[in-house]
Amino acid sequence: MSRSLRRVLTFDFSNQPFSIEAYIPASARTCPQPGGFFPHGSLPSSSNLPGGCTADIVHRFYQEQYQINHGQQNRYVTGSDAVGLSMGYYDTTKLPIYAYLHNDGAPHYAIADDLFQSAFGGSFLNHQWLIAAASPVWPGAPDAQHSVLDANGFPNAGYPLYHPATPVSDQRVTQACGLTTTVAGFACGDYAVNTIQPAYQPFRGSPQLPAQRGATIGDELTAAQISWAWYSGGWSNAEGDVGAPGWTNGTTGTCTDPYSIPNPTYPARLGGPHPPAGRAGLPRPRQRVRQGLQAQLGQLCQAHRARERAPWLHQRESRQ
Repeated sequence: MSRSLRRVLTFDFSNQPFSIEAYIPASARTCPQPGGFFPHGSLPSSSNLPGGCTADIVHRFYQEQYQINHGQQNRYVTGSDAVGLSMGYYDTTKLPIYAYLHNDGAPHYAIADDLFQSAFGGSFLNHQWLIAAASPVWPGAPDAQHSVLDANGFPNAGYPLYHPATPVSDQRVTQACGLTTTVAGFACGDYAVNTIQPAYQPFRGSPQLPAQRGATIGDELTAAQISWAWYSGGWSNAEGDVGAPGWTNGTTGTCTDPYSIPNPTYPARLGGPHPPAGRAGLPRPRQRVRQGLQAQLGQLCQAHRARERAPWLHQRESRQ
C-alpha cells in the first residue's frame, strides 16, 4: 500500500458521510467502456472513460432490510460489499439536469417526496411494482434459486464486514417456506425479488423468469380508454427509426449493434402471435413499428444491455 493511500485510509475518513467528489472527481477515468462493467469499481486508467465511476452499491431485497434495521438505518456499511463507500454522497445540484429543471424556461415538474420506493431492493422489483403493483412469481422455482438466510435475515457470506454463523445463499427468489432453514419474519415463497433475466428478448444468460400474466398499469389504462406509450432503452431500434437518436442497427439490413442479439420472432401468446399490450415480456408493438422494423432489418434486433432493465410505462395523452 502506498504512503499516500495509507494516509487517506488512516486520516481522511471518519465514521460520517463524506463527499465522493473530493476523492474521485467527475474527470477521473474510472468508468468502463460501453458493454463493460466494473462491479467493484476500477482504479483510474487511460483505457477507461471519464466520469468518476465508483463501485456498484449493493441494492438487494434482503440486504436492504438488514441495512434499514427497523428504521435505525445503521447497517449500511456492514451489510454491503462496498462497505464505507455507502457513506459517500454527491452534490446533485451540480448535475446538468438540476440546472435545467431550475431554469426559467424549464417545464414544471413535481417530486413524489411521499413515496421513496414500493419494495425493498433494487430497480428490478420496484419496476415490477410500478407497472403491476405486485411481485413477479416463479411457481416451483428450483431449490438453487431460493435464498437462504441466517438468523438476522441476511443472505450473503462474501461481504468484508459481515460473517453469518450459518450457511446462506444470496439468490434471485425469496427463501422457501416451511423448511428448517426458513427464518420467521422474512418473506418466503416463490417471489422473484432480485434481478433476473426475462423470458423474452432482450436477455443475457440464465436463469430466466417465466412469463408473467398479471394485470399491469397498461391494462388498467386501456380498460379506462386512456392512451399510453411504452419507452425504454433501444426504442429507436425497436421502432425502426433509422438514424434517430439511439439508433445503433446500421443501414445494411443486418443488425450491427455489437451489444445486440437477434430475435427473429415475437413472443407467442394464446390466441395470437403477439403478447397483449402491457403484459410482461414485450408489449405489443404498433402495426407500423412491426412493419417498419421487419422491412428494414428482417428481424427484431433489440439493443442489448448488460444489465437487464424492466420497461417503463408513461402516459402520453389522456382523454377524460
